[in-house]
Amino acid sequence: MFHDQSEDLMDTLENPIAFAACTNPDIMYLHEAMKAPNKAEFEKAMAEEVASHTDNNHWELVSRNTVPKGVEVLPAVWAMRCKRRIATQEVYKWKARLNLHGGRQTHLVNY
Repeated sequence: MFHDQSEDLMDTLENPIAFAACTNPDIMYLHEAMKAPNKAEFEKAMAEEVASHTDNNHWELVSRNTVPKGVEVLPAVWAMRCKRRIATQEVYKWKARLNLHGGRQTHLVNY
């Protein structure tokens, strides 16, 4: 369902509902992953993520003082996750994804 269709759905319901966020202990913020017992695995996943972006020329490092005045530098946000095997629930992979903080973007400026 697309966001613009959600109001139509709510109008058709007799008792509109609120959707609760689920808590999954395998999904973490950076500060939580850095306190976890498997911190070293997350650090390795972070290094692999940065190397992947660098190898694929997804970015170019620039000095902050070369950014024109008035241009907002959008922050990056790490998303960390443990991947588990379905049958045994054994953790087999640690993932780290570097994302742009989408909540800080401005329409028609940087998206």
